[in-house]
Amino acid sequence: MARYAQDCGFTVIIVDDAETATQENFPEMKIHDKPYPESLEGVDIRHSDYVAMLHGETDFEINGLRKSVKAEPAYIGLLGSRNKRKEHVKQLKEEGLPEKAVEKIKGPIGLEIEAETPEEIAISIVAELIQQKRG
Repeated sequence: MARYAQDCGFTVIIVDDAETATQENFPEMKIHDKPYPESLEGVDIRHSDYVAMLHGETDFEINGLRKSVKAEPAYIGLLGSRNKRKEHVKQLKEEGLPEKAVEKIKGPIGLEIEAETPEEIAISIVAELIQQKRG
């Protein structure tokens, strides 16, 4: 997904502490690869940014969503089921984050194109980012 997004003109910042989050695997992209949760500390999210939360681990997702909601970017998307989004939104609201901002979290992320493979899912996500960017 990162490569497709970069090819479509997005500046991509990877936030992940996985062994695969290396400059070699993601050339020309900025990588925050410190161990979680330190990896989130150096990330500066602006109002014009698009956040795609693709991590999969609940703690990482909640902390990333919390940081994103507070920064109020142009878009926040979450990979996963509608139920996962519902549970994360519920938790963030219970923490006192503004309901209006929390409700802007899109999930599941990606356009509905019946995507099945990782590549197809990535393309559906980038297509949604482009759709959001173009208004």
